[in-house]
Amino acid sequence: MVRFTAIFWVGIIFLGLFGGVAAAQERQIVAGAGPSEEICKLFFTKFNELEGVEDYRFFVMEGSIKHNGGILNSNKYLFGRTGRPLKEEEKALGKKEIFLGQVPIAFAKGLEVNVSKLTMEQIEKIFTGQIKNWQDVGGQDAAILLVGREPTEALFLALKEEYPSFKEVQFEKTFNRDDEVTQFLSSPYGRHAIAFGQSLTLAKSIFYRLLISRRV
Repeated sequence: MVRFTAIFWVGIIFLGLFGGVAAAQERQIVAGAGPSEEICKLFFTKFNELEGVEDYRFFVMEGSIKHNGGILNSNKYLFGRTGRPLKEEEKALGKKEIFLGQVPIAFAKGLEVNVSKLTMEQIEKIFTGQIKNWQDVGGQDAAILLVGREPTEALFLALKEEYPSFKEVQFEKTFNRDDEVTQFLSSPYGRHAIAFGQSLTLAKSIFYRLLISRRV
């Protein structure tokens, strides 16, 4: 089974993020990409209980901050919950990375796709345009709509690394967030679509769970 180790990026701790906080216990914010929010909450819940950190309390921020913006501002707060390794130029800025955990990813279908199972070979052929109709994989006579994420999204980078054929993919619809993908798959416009994302977000429409995991 191919697996990707999750990554937690650490910037320089910024003390005193909140005004009026007692000096005896500084509050630290952890910001970053949303899909890895739960695993970071679990990590820092346990971390807060360790001896030696009594002077600090770490809080995982709700919502997302894009990778580039987070790295550039990590001299102000801890930046975690991101999806790709640090680049060499980012490491040269003095940034460090800590491996935390894994979040599984999956392929999902639109509401009216009556195909319940696909092989990875079939999925690759669909995304590279060799299979263009659901009828060719046992479904109804309907054109397949390819839905994806922006080129620099962590999961898409992982797919291209492990499955080079994805480097040639041309999406008909591109979104910047997993929840946008989910909403589209649940709408009439995405009824014949195929998409990918982290499996918890796409839970209602998943028909294939990849053997790789998204970094968090």
